[in-house]
Amino acid sequence: MEYAEVVDRIKQGRIAPVYLLCGPQSFMIEAVVTALREAVEADKHGTFASETFQGDEDNGSRIAAAAREIPMLVPRRLLVVREAQGLAARQESVDALVTYLEQPSPTTILALTAPAFDARTRLARKVAEVGVVLRADKVAARELGPFVRHHGRALGVDLPGDAVSALLDACGDDLAALHDGVSKLALYVEAGRPATVEDVQAVVAPSRQHSVFELVDAIGSRDTARAFELVQRLADQGEAPLKVLGLFGRQIRQLIDVKSGRDDSPRIGHLPPFIRDKIKAQADRFTMRDLVRALEALHRTDLALKSKAFSRESEGPRALEALVLAIAGAPAGRGARRRPTT
Repeated sequence: MEYAEVVDRIKQGRIAPVYLLCGPQSFMIEAVVTALREAVEADKHGTFASETFQGDEDNGSRIAAAAREIPMLVPRRLLVVREAQGLAARQESVDALVTYLEQPSPTTILALTAPAFDARTRLARKVAEVGVVLRADKVAARELGPFVRHHGRALGVDLPGDAVSALLDACGDDLAALHDGVSKLALYVEAGRPATVEDVQAVVAPSRQHSVFELVDAIGSRDTARAFELVQRLADQGEAPLKVLGLFGRQIRQLIDVKSGRDDSPRIGHLPPFIRDKIKAQADRFTMRDLVRALEALHRTDLALKSKAFSRESEGPRALEALVLAIAGAPAGRGARRRPTT
């Protein structure tokens, strides 16, 4: 089941007795937990309505006993078990929870959360039988648009097509950045009003990946002043120079694939159409010689950043600025200068 559908059902009052929420995309897990907390009014009733356990510390017998307790002063309770993968490693805990799930309490909601959980385990299979299993995994490129719209709905903000496109343009396929952007829009946009492109531009900062894309675009335009500004932005965002270099190298290789006509390359074949179109437009700003020279400069910069001479944190931006000059082929301070493309 998709996570937005899980949240929708909870908001509609269609709540399962148990949830297994697992995967690397923690914000999806937290969105479901937040919806469950709202369903039991945890902020209002405190520990009467919600209690948290640790799967790597608490045992299944204790959790099952707590789940069977009759709630006080509230109609139902939520039990959240963090690091639930720790329970699956202990047979006694698995037995206790599976036995509980044979006849779960109608006044208890049990939510097991974990960064990873083996779906083949007896506990996972039992949860799937009587409740909901959500795998919070990476979203495929072709599903990013629907994901953003559904995520907006889960957080209470309507995102029309143009707002979705603006978000994807700013954040690319960075799910954490998309989640952060949608969360900000949910707080910024008045209730009942659809978000606009202007709203997105007002509250959503470009992701680091997007900043690197802009950096390559500025270099392709021979706009070194803008390129230096973007290098400083990345430094201000706290991005490590070697990580910037890695993103930069990936972008250059994508441009080489496009320039070589390898549209089915694994580096670009999985990208959504709007990103592929931007990369193709960007490739027109470079000759193949430019791109090969860029790879050579990237290699030299990589060696420099890993050397003792660049061990100080302040040297990172300087090395990236030198890289910009090496690729753009124009001195700092000059305006954009276009070269003919092949």
